[in-house]
Amino acid sequence: MPPDVTVLYADRADNAVLASSLGTGTWDIVVDTWSGAPRVATAAAELLAERADQYCYISSGSVYVWGTHVNETSPVVEGSAAGQTGDYPALKRGAELGVLTSFPNALLARPGLDVEHVDADVVSSEYSLGVRPAS
Repeated sequence: MPPDVTVLYADRADNAVLASSLGTGTWDIVVDTWSGAPRVATAAAELLAERADQYCYISSGSVYVWGTHVNETSPVVEGSAAGQTGDYPALKRGAELGVLTSFPNALLARPGLDVEHVDADVVSSEYSLGVRPAS
């Protein structure tokens, strides 16, 4: 990690512990990779709303409705920012919605897996990252 990057450790599922770890700090950018209950990402974004200039949430291409993804305007699955359970796409979408509540201009990164070649013995793949400002 670069020396000017602050890394904090806390049980982010516990709001009091997370708030204590954050203290009164402020940040240029937050990068969030949470993939569990959306309520946890939502709460973190709420705690950071007045203290971070930019928020980037690493979501997933799985938030697009299966079989319909063409570009960033493709339909997405349903999700709830307050959700606690669900399948992976709904959890990621719910977290997106929670982050957008506190950071309307958050960067939502929706990486996907592009399989370029498949045969009986070899699978070659290339990871792609699609990013866009939240709308």
